[in-house]
Amino acid sequence: MSNSDLVYQQNTMSANWMNNKFLETVLGSEVETFEVKPLGDSNDFFTSSLHRVTVNLKSGRSEHLIVKKLIDREGDGRLFAESSMFSRETYMYSVVLPKLQEMLNKAFPGCEPIAAKYVCSSTGVLVLEDLSASGFKVLDRMAGVDLHNSLLVMRCLARFHAASVILYEQEPELFEPFMDTVFNEEPIQKLQGPFFKGMSTLLAEEVENWPGFGERYAKKFREMSGEMIKLVVEGARRHEERFNVLTHDDIWTSNLMFRPPDSIRLIDFQMPHYASPGNDLQMFLTMSVADDVRHNHFDTLMKEYHTTLCDTLTALSYQHKLLTLEELYEEYKKSALYGFVINAIFLPGVLACPDADIRMFVTDGAAPSHSIFEGSRARTTMAEILKEYEKQGAFSLT
Repeated sequence: MSNSDLVYQQNTMSANWMNNKFLETVLGSEVETFEVKPLGDSNDFFTSSLHRVTVNLKSGRSEHLIVKKLIDREGDGRLFAESSMFSRETYMYSVVLPKLQEMLNKAFPGCEPIAAKYVCSSTGVLVLEDLSASGFKVLDRMAGVDLHNSLLVMRCLARFHAASVILYEQEPELFEPFMDTVFNEEPIQKLQGPFFKGMSTLLAEEVENWPGFGERYAKKFREMSGEMIKLVVEGARRHEERFNVLTHDDIWTSNLMFRPPDSIRLIDFQMPHYASPGNDLQMFLTMSVADDVRHNHFDTLMKEYHTTLCDTLTALSYQHKLLTLEELYEEYKKSALYGFVINAIFLPGVLACPDADIRMFVTDGAAPSHSIFEGSRARTTMAEILKEYEKQGAFSLT
């Protein structure tokens, strides 16, 4: 039995931080029994450990929780913990998301939540509802998101973005933690810089052998390899003259949960950034949708996002000129540098087989081997996306 399959009973946790007293404080009720199941291997989450907790209360009610605890580690783990990622997420769930949801509830009575329900938090601990207990699941990242669910993402993302525009007008001080991208933080640059460089070099070696790419692409990737972490910061940068929203900034398959037929929740709010909606659209529409959706339904998804964005802004009494569809396409194009770097560095891992060894957050981490491309659609998808980014002017080839 693997560590991820172990279920720790209450009597084995008596010396641990997660005990009756902790859970009774969280839930405000007396606990009869509880069990804890760790989510994934302990090395999978560098800023925190994740636990799925089922609590049976003396009242007869059961509660299903996700408990996220910041890990106080030395070395690389400590560096990651010194970033703002955990504090951004806690602040999002405890302060910002409730305000956004309240706005949406008033404008659209009975509308579904954007995210999992916030339960409580304290220093280094975040407690949320366990969405899986009510039937939510993450889709297969290797297959990509189908059209029906991609439309759900567009609507949810547009409502989230629109509400953030209004909240920023009303309480701009709430957005101070999100005025820069996490990629510009020193701990993240130290941790991810080697991975960015290694993946760029790996991609250069790969494209040399791809029809239609060859030496000119490979040369460019080698030249850019030491600059990729700087380029993602530049691509993510907010420009005051553009249409800005609170972006999720990590909107890919594993951070989306669906429940048939039409329910969706966004999860993992560690990277929000007040910037162009083009950043989120670039990431989702290139990295997460199924190939046939990207090929045949790109315009459908952009129009769905635009319609929902404008309808939501109007319902929330937005007083300025609405973004036109043409302007939205322009925002998308202007965010091409961000999308290009994100895809070049992370897409092979997103599409890699589950047993691939990918160490993204270590200061001495080497890029995965070429085997990361085996058994997945990474080569064909990457080839299409890189050519599209060349057309969008994300990088110039000499």
